[in-house]
Amino acid sequence: MQAQLSLDERHQLLSVLREMDPAGLPENRRKPRRKVSMNLWLRRIAKGATFPIQKVSLINASQAGAGLLCPQPLGTGERFVIPLRFAEGGGWLVLCETRNCRAVSQSHYKVGARFIDRVEDPEGTTRTPADWLS
Repeated sequence: MQAQLSLDERHQLLSVLREMDPAGLPENRRKPRRKVSMNLWLRRIAKGATFPIQKVSLINASQAGAGLLCPQPLGTGERFVIPLRFAEGGGWLVLCETRNCRAVSQSHYKVGARFIDRVEDPEGTTRTPADWLS
């Protein structure tokens, strides 16, 4: 019989296994990150400006932030919105702030982002809240 683990149970199990691995590298982050491979869109936001949607790849995530692979650089402190969808159903529209950005190739940049706010997005149709744009 196979048991299904909740998201929290999986996170706890991975944390314990990581601590037990003598060859594993220590986690130097405040919150552990999980490797992810997910394509999604990103929309940069700034007061009085309109930006096109960009396709990006989510490469890791934690409770406090995420790592993205982007075709264009983002400035430190720049804000953007990403949609997160969950395998269990539902999702969030998340407001993020760029913490760091570095080139990893001639055409891609690795962006470290911190989550600032989120709204429920059960159907993937929620619009960006007006107060995020100011």
